[in-house]
Amino acid sequence: MFDFMKANNIPSTGEKPLNHFGSGGFLVWNFPESKNFIDSRNLNDEIFSEYNTLIAKKPGFEGKLKSYDFDYSLYLAPDLVRVPQEMEQTIISYFSKHPDEWKLVFWDDKSFLFVKNLPKFKEIIDKYEYKYATPYNLLYKKNVLEKASKEDPEQLKKEINRKLSEEPNGLIITSINNTYSSKL
Repeated sequence: MFDFMKANNIPSTGEKPLNHFGSGGFLVWNFPESKNFIDSRNLNDEIFSEYNTLIAKKPGFEGKLKSYDFDYSLYLAPDLVRVPQEMEQTIISYFSKHPDEWKLVFWDDKSFLFVKNLPKFKEIIDKYEYKYATPYNLLYKKNVLEKASKEDPEQLKKEINRKLSEEPNGLIITSINNTYSSKL
């Protein structure tokens, strides 16, 4: 994910990231000109509470999401394959359920990168958006994949092939491919 971010200038295009706690220091170290939302430096209860409200979708998170005006979000989920319900319990599900506002442009077996549907990200969205072949759709919205296999098979095939070329041994994309490639 970080290589993708670097290659596509995500931290310099975006201004307000919602980052997973574990990625804050990495952002500061690798993209010193960009901001992050949270990291282990100068951490206090207030900011950690804000972070937990957002990440865990606690009451009021939508208002906070809007007030912070994030324009991209990165989420590390190192146990995603073993604990896939993390997607439903976290902000990942919110972003996945709001594809008009948030676009998934990178994912793998351990991470997600969403950008807000803004003109400054148009080129990245047009080139890299995953509309159908996503971990969330595989587990929680199979109807999206089923519908795509019938109504937009070329796009679904393109997404599957792209992800397989990036991550040929990925467990999630292999599962999507095994389930849907015969329907395309």
